[in-house]
This record gives sequence, C-alpha cells and structure tokens, in this order.
Amino acid sequence: MRKSKKIMSLVLTFVMMLAIFVPALTNAADGQKTKVIIHKILMKDENALKNHNDDNKNPKYDGNQINNITNYFGEGSKEIAGVAFDIYKEGDEGIQGDNAIFGGVADSTKKYKKVGDTVLTKANGAEFKDLENGTYIIVENREKTTYVGENGKSLSNTKAVPAKITLPMTLSDGSGYFNNADKPLHLYPKNTESGKPEIEKKLGENAPVVDGSIKVGDTIPYEVTTTVKAGSTYKTLAWGDKVSAGLTFNKDVTITADNGVTLQKNTDYTIDETDDGFMLKLTDAGLLKVSKVTAPDNPQLPIQGQNKDLKITLKYSATVNNKAVVENPLDNTVTLHYGNNKSFVPEPGDNNPPPVKPKNKEIKVSKSFITGDASHSQLQWPDNLEITFVLKVYNPDTNKWDDTGKTIKLTKNKVTDSFKDLDENKVYKVVEKEVKGWVPNYSLDSEGNLIIKNKKNDNPPPITPDPVVVRTYGKKFVKVDKSQQDKTLSGAKFYVMNENKDKYLALKDDSQLATEQKAYTDAQDAYLKAVKDNAANKDELKTKRDAAYKAMKIQWKWVEKSEVAKAYVLISDENGKFEITGLAKGSYYLEEFKAPDGYTLPQGDARYTKFEVGPGTYAQEALKINNVKVTIPQTGGMGAVIVVLCGLAIVGVGFAIKKKINA
Repeated sequence: MRKSKKIMSLVLTFVMMLAIFVPALTNAADGQKTKVIIHKILMKDENALKNHNDDNKNPKYDGNQINNITNYFGEGSKEIAGVAFDIYKEGDEGIQGDNAIFGGVADSTKKYKKVGDTVLTKANGAEFKDLENGTYIIVENREKTTYVGENGKSLSNTKAVPAKITLPMTLSDGSGYFNNADKPLHLYPKNTESGKPEIEKKLGENAPVVDGSIKVGDTIPYEVTTTVKAGSTYKTLAWGDKVSAGLTFNKDVTITADNGVTLQKNTDYTIDETDDGFMLKLTDAGLLKVSKVTAPDNPQLPIQGQNKDLKITLKYSATVNNKAVVENPLDNTVTLHYGNNKSFVPEPGDNNPPPVKPKNKEIKVSKSFITGDASHSQLQWPDNLEITFVLKVYNPDTNKWDDTGKTIKLTKNKVTDSFKDLDENKVYKVVEKEVKGWVPNYSLDSEGNLIIKNKKNDNPPPITPDPVVVRTYGKKFVKVDKSQQDKTLSGAKFYVMNENKDKYLALKDDSQLATEQKAYTDAQDAYLKAVKDNAANKDELKTKRDAAYKAMKIQWKWVEKSEVAKAYVLISDENGKFEITGLAKGSYYLEEFKAPDGYTLPQGDARYTKFEVGPGTYAQEALKINNVKVTIPQTGGMGAVIVVLCGLAIVGVGFAIKKKINA
C-alpha cells in the first residue's frame, strides 16, 4: 500500500511538471520568428529538372543550406541572381487562394496577403526576415525579375514554386526550430531556361525589287516572322518599325499566328501607326493566347501551356516616295521587344540607328540616360560606364553596311563627340555597342545631329535583325549641238520608255500628282522662255521652277503607248541638262519628241537613246544627246542667188506653158 502511494505521488509530480513546461514550450514556439532564404537554382535542361528528386539524395535536403550546388542538383546547375519573389501569408484579408498566381497550392477557401516588398535573389539568395508563425505561399514574380541568361534567354519551366510552407518549422535533429538568427530556413526552387525568340525580316512575295533596287512609286511588301520558343511566357511582346526617309509606311499591318491562334486588333493587340512606321504591342489577352501554346505543361504554373513553339507573322508595306535619294539606302528595320517587365515602354527608334549624312564632313553624337517607362525621367550617367559607338558606311555595290573602323567613346565627363573628316556624298550609321540593362533610342534633331537616349530596361535586350535595304538609281543627260559639243541646248522634250519600248514612264494616277506635274512643266516652260528672252524676272521664275520640282511627289508607273498623253516629260534646262531618278536597275530608252528651237527632230530609230541605270550611273558624266541644227542659206550669198535664179526659171517656164495652152 505504501509502495502504491509512492508511485502515485511520482505520477502526480510528473503531471505537474508537464503542466508547467508544456505551456512554456508552446509559448516559445508561439513567439518564434523565422528568416527564410530563397536560392534560385538554374537546372541544365528540362530532363535534369524533371528527373531531380530530393528523396534520392544523400544527405537529403532538410531545410539547411546546401553547400555544393553542383553535387546536389547535377552537372550544369547553378544558383542565379536577379529572380524576384513575393511571399503571401494566410489570413483574413488579401487575394483569394484560387488565384492563378498561387499555382493551385493555396487553400482556395482562404485569403493570402503579401508580406513586405518583392525581393530579388543575389548570388547567395533572397532573404525574407521576421516571418511570424503561420502559413505562407512563396511566389516567383516574373514581372520584376531582372535575370537575363546568355544570348537573351529567359526563365522557363519551374519546380517547387509556388510553394506552401508553415512556420515554425522544426529542425531536422529535433533540437528546436529554424529561427531568425543563426538557423534560417533555406529553400531551393528550380528553373530551366527557354531560348530567346527568333525573328527574321525579308521582302514579301512579288516585291518589285531588282538586285536590291526599286523605282519611286513602287510598293515594297515586307514580312516579319517571329518564333516564340516552347517553354517561354512573357508579359510583353512588341514590334517596332521605323522606315527611313524615302519610304512612306502604308499603315497596313496584318498579324497572324499558327497553332490555331487568332489575334484581334484592339482586343489582343494595339497598334500605333504613322507615315514612318508603327509600334504593335500584344495586350494581356493576346499574351495569354500566346502563353497557352508556348508555356510549359506544368499545372504548378499560373498558365499551363502546350510547351510548343508559336510562329507569329507580320505583313505590311511601304511606298518609295520622292525623298528617295539616288543610290542612298532605303533602310527598313524591325525591332522585337520581349520579356516580363511591363513597365518598359517600347518606342519607334529603339535599337534602330537611322542612316545619317555628314554635315560639314562630321556627324555629331550626344548621349543621355532616361527611365524606360512612360515618364522618360532624366537619369544620371552611371558611374564608371564608358560607351563605345562604331561608325558604319553604306556600300551601294553590295547593298550592305560596312564597318569603317572608326569609333568614339563617351563617358559621364564627355557626353558629346563627333565622327569627323567624313565623305559628304556617303551615308553612315552610328551604332552603340550593347550596354546591359539599357536600350538606345536613336533620333535626329533639326540640324541632323544624332541624339541617343539610353532607356533603363530590365528585360532581355531587344532583337533587331539585319535591315532590309533597297535603293533607287538614276541617270543624267545633257542636250548638245552635234557639231559643237560644248554648245548646250534647252527646251528639248523626252519620254522615258522601258527596255522593250512598249511602255512609257508616267506618274501614278492622282489628281494632286497631275496638278504638281503640270505646275512643274508650266514653270519650266515659263523659265526657259524668260532665259531665251533675257527677261528681267528670269531669276524669280527659276526659283518658282525649282520649288515646283521639289513639290512634285514623283511616283512612277508604266503606261501603254496608246496612253502617251499620260507619259512623264523630261525637259532640258537652260544648260541643256536633265535627269531621271527613282528607277530600278535596268535598261531604258529616251524618246525625243520635241527638238530645241532651230534644230531638227531626229527621225526613225534616231529618236531613241538607250541608257542603263545601276550602281554608279547617276554619278557618271552626263550622257550627251545630239541634235542637228536646221541650216538656212545666208541672205545675199551665192546660195541665195542660185535659189532666186532657179525660182525665176521655174516661173518663166510656167508662163510659157500657159501661153502655149491659151494659143
């Protein structure tokens, strides 16, 4: 009995001790705060990601730091910086758990509120400190992620995020909990990369281009093909195109896609169009359609896709206008913007250096920095940043841009400089060497100086394929006296014919074009008459003639010989000069239909003069077109006497015959 009472006493004592210590332990857990460190692991490829299993590792992952990333996650794996994460705590307010950002891991009946700011991983992870006990969802924030892989790759499939954790979490050895000091909880979400989009620009079907040349008035079709790679999802996809002077954009963009995707204007994309280009951006609805094809087939991701490539095709055109300078490049470049940072605003001129002609043998360059959002706020030049600019020159023989070997460098203390001793007859491009995290926007000021503003960009660098370059050609002529080659003749009129001599060159049908053509012809005739008469207002008429020529919006077409009334007329000026520009490479004929005053009009085949246009023909010496002067005997000369005697003889014979008949 005494022994039984003793045991009972010990039991009661133990129970009392439990009553004292258990609340103490519980209170310790209740007051626990935890630091969570997230390490972003980039896996070698999709197979490595799918086949990785923590259960097969020894030692196993237990929430502590993994010291050897390659040994644990496999060859080619590495920890990366620049990946953004958010953490949400379960509670009475916030986002509903069935929201797509939680990837199905949250309780759909609960709400989750974001805790603190978005955190970017560094080389050793991203820290969330002072997390109180509770249930959390960890979400990767693609929009604020700044990571860009080699060659513009972006993050693709993911494993272990979104992730759900409950704090406090017990240490693997049972000695307590992960804490906010010396025992942080380490998490290792994994990703693979998807390749950057591929983009190609080329001439469209039936482009009227001959060896890279074209005539003024022709419409050039373009086709841009973009392949969005399997495994990728983007928050921004945009295409910008800015045509060079000499081209007029026709505001006729169409966009199509394969894999059954249809993109509707104003619903799936927006487009801003001007005479010199466009900016087309996919909306959230359009991006969702793209992602439903390209995104990984992973139910943990906000968008579960088919993991397929998607081809998107843009078609549009531009017309060669009268600003096209003979043998100068008509440059047309498209730029693709892609990534997950929606704050960057793509614009015409981004990554698109324009052709420039030197002024006083130099091209001036100025540099500044602005934000990439719509505000365009001015930014300070980054410390210790030196930017290199290379100079390229257009080669009309190859229709390419060649490197000149010339460079300039700008820094915080030198924000302007010039390329000097340049050929004013050549066309150049100034290209900024890539600066990570910045997109150069190119423009020309009213003086023709190059302005380059670097825009902050956390997306991968935009992709700009080689430009499509065409050019026009021309030929100069001079009308001369056949017997006096240094004597030039004004007022001769010509038509231009094609190689087969069955069509005439004419202006495109347009009332304004016809009016401008007539105004020029009338102004030219009036000026030539004033020169002939040595009129006092001849200089004034010359100014009007030149202005009428510049105003003429020349756009060529071919008309049948029966429509000769529509044919364009070339007129030799006071120096016998005239020219034709804006033609494609090839063979042509001049047909003379009015000779200069006092000269005979050539007959038969002599009316036609064959000429060629192509590289260098416009710069050649003007082709001479000869005329023979009408010869009339001089008054009082022997020739005149003979003519008079012959006339009298004829008259005498006539009278004799008449008299004989009357008899």
